[in-house]
Amino acid sequence: MYEFFLDDMQLPMPPEKIKMKVSNQNKTINLISGQEVNIPKVAGLTEIEFSLLLPAQQYPFAVYPTGFQSPAFYLKKLKLLKQGRKPFQFLVNRKQPGGRYSFDTEMKVTLEEYTIDEEAENGFDIIVSLRLKQFVKKIRNQAV
Repeated sequence: MYEFFLDDMQLPMPPEKIKMKVSNQNKTINLISGQEVNIPKVAGLTEIEFSLLLPAQQYPFAVYPTGFQSPAFYLKKLKLLKQGRKPFQFLVNRKQPGGRYSFDTEMKVTLEEYTIDEEAENGFDIIVSLRLKQFVKKIRNQAV
């Protein structure tokens, strides 16, 4: 079982898949001899992409820790996260049978963009695609 949190908001249904791109900032140079070499640098920021379903009706397989909320509730929160221009906590708990956690993903992120899709075949349910980016705060010439 997966539990997804954006800031203090738990998503009612975890996405079917999540894509995390861990990039680098390595530099490739060509030597006079024609040989290409790679110069390792500090890792780049992680990008996270996923789509989620915001149910317009209460499903028995969804999680509602504070009671059922309409899609408008979640869309309002996403809007606040985007307009707030501040990093927030992203957390994915992965529970194995028996209640043990296999591993978590937890990091500060910013909401880079989101797309709202409405399709007739989904009824009043809404699908939102999100792209998050890891946030690293620079302190006195060093990142934390």
